[in-house]
Amino acid sequence: MFSKWLLNELKMRDMSQADLAKQANVSRTAISNVLSETRSPGPDLLNAIAKAFRLPPEQVFRRAGLLPPVGQMQEIDERIANIVKTFGESEKEDLLKYARFLQEENPKYQTR
Repeated sequence: MFSKWLLNELKMRDMSQADLAKQANVSRTAISNVLSETRSPGPDLLNAIAKAFRLPPEQVFRRAGLLPPVGQMQEIDERIANIVKTFGESEKEDLLKYARFLQEENPKYQTR
């Protein structure tokens, strides 16, 4: 249910409805209506929420039931890719070194 997901995201980010409305450039009423389930979110609101949360729109649209769900691993892959997009070259190099370290030090991460 989208309203539960949205409420959880707000709690995790320590955001109020007003904070989200401001960052998404929408009315607080629009957010309140979605949380109270008096209205379903439309594509414009979902895109605004995705932008405010810095999430891929597809992830928010899936949560709202407007795109088919993906497997858990694909969702994790998408979340990782979204985070990595924000990294500079140095951070990407550090991440690659850490991933290689994990793979070399732990047999369960080694490719077969």
